[in-house]
This record gives sequence, structure tokens and C-alpha cells, in this order.
Amino acid sequence: EKFFPPSQSDFDALQVIIATKSELRLFRSEAALTIGLLHWDAGDRQKAADFYREAIHIGRKCTPEELGKTFITTIVPNDANPNVNSLRLGPKPVREIVDGVIKTATENLAILQAPREHKLAPDSRSKYRSDGTTIPKDVRASRLLSSGGALTITEEQYDRLLSSGGDKCDYCQKMLAELGIRQLLQCSRCKKAYYCSSKCASKQWKAGHKAACRDVGEFEPGDFVRLRGLVSIPEYNGAVVKVVGPAPNQEGRWEVRADGTDPNVNSMSVSGENLEQLRPLV
Repeated sequence: EKFFPPSQSDFDALQVIIATKSELRLFRSEAALTIGLLHWDAGDRQKAADFYREAIHIGRKCTPEELGKTFITTIVPNDANPNVNSLRLGPKPVREIVDGVIKTATENLAILQAPREHKLAPDSRSKYRSDGTTIPKDVRASRLLSSGGALTITEEQYDRLLSSGGDKCDYCQKMLAELGIRQLLQCSRCKKAYYCSSKCASKQWKAGHKAACRDVGEFEPGDFVRLRGLVSIPEYNGAVVKVVGPAPNQEGRWEVRADGTDPNVNSMSVSGENLEQLRPLV
């Protein structure tokens, strides 16, 4: 991804592979993982999580006949810091390739679902892109900027903001395994809230999601957002801040500031393109 920025046609081609039932599940699972990696690298945590789940689901559906095959594929050396020049082609059992896809998707999904607590395993390759290059730290890590004084958000709320969701119903809190289903319903507007049924969705809407729900690219004062893609101050990438409101006389820009009760901390103006919407608190 670092050397060949993906185009929409690239995404479309991968989507076709995923949707084509006659394709080997290995290829479909790898295509889903690749799209997940691309979305994660772009900072779209929700879409990344959705495609990681799809990669896991398809991979686990592989038949014994498929798993018994051997393919020529890219071999990543057992090195702490692999790079493009160290990659090579070689034979590999499909079972091993599929297990690797499922492992990477599962590890990355765990980070998205519990980003603050989850620690990468020593042998984990989830911090690498599919081309062997390292995913920038600001894509993998987040931190809440504090202005001093008391914070206006609890640790539990912070965890919810950064989690990708989709592993349990946001209203009844039942897990996918407990519900016996593969996928939850998604809020049709914000695409960041998940429910096991329309009944739970309706109850959560009345309980506060109506006020917290945002359209794509929509922000309101008080919303928490994540900074990304900043060039002039890259050290702030990955920081979670609070929206103050539209920047005066600056179309498309927003004033944001660190969380906290200290009124003397200045806000800064950021383009809407550099603000990542997070999960609603309700």
C-alpha cells in the first residue's frame, strides 16, 4: 500500500473476488483481509473490522479439499523486521496460508475491539502491511489529549469510543456467540452502532443514540474525534480530542481541543478530512 496507493478500481476488484462464490475461499479470505488492511491503514477502523470479520468467516469455511492444496505464495522470513527485499516466493500449504490469514485478521480485530488493553503478541505480524512495511504508529495507537483539570469522559467511555464494535449488541450487550449469529445489524446512518435486532436498535435509539448518531463526515460540538493525516504536526496523529465547533471563517475546518475542564487551553483548527469519527457513546 505504501508504494502503490490503492484506487477505487482496486477495491472493486477485491470486492468482486470476495463476492464470487466459485473462487477458492483462500482467495476470497485473502481479498477480505487485504481490504481490511487498506482500510486500517487509511484510518477507517469500522470498515477494517467488518472486513477482518469477513476474512475470518470465509477462511473458516474452507473445505478439507481446499486446505489440502499447495500454492506458490510470498514467504515472509521469521525476522523481527521483515522488509520488501527479504520476501521471496515458495510453496506453502493452503491450510498454513488460511491459518495465517485468520490469525492476522483475529489479532487486528482484537486491537480494534479493545485498543487500549490489547497487547501485540511477540510473534505477531499484525503491525505489518501485506507488503511487509510497518503500519504507522498513529494508525495502531491512540491517546486521549488532556488539557488539565478533570476529564469529561470516563475510561469506560474512552474504550467504547475507540472500539470498533460489532462483537456484541450495543443495547442488550449479548455477544455474537451467545446470540448464535455471525453478524449484527448496523445503524444505517452512522454505521458505528450494532444491534442483534430491530427491537434493540429501537430501544437504544430512544435511550440516547438518536442524539449521538452522526452521518458520515458530520460533527457536532462536544463530539470526540481522532486526529489523522496531519502533516505539519504529525506528533498529534492518533490523538483523541473534543470538537469545539466549526472554525470561524474557515470553510471545512473545525476547532478542536484537548479534553478537560481547564478553560485556558487553546483550541486548534483542523480540516474535517483529518478528523476520524469515533463510535458514539450511546
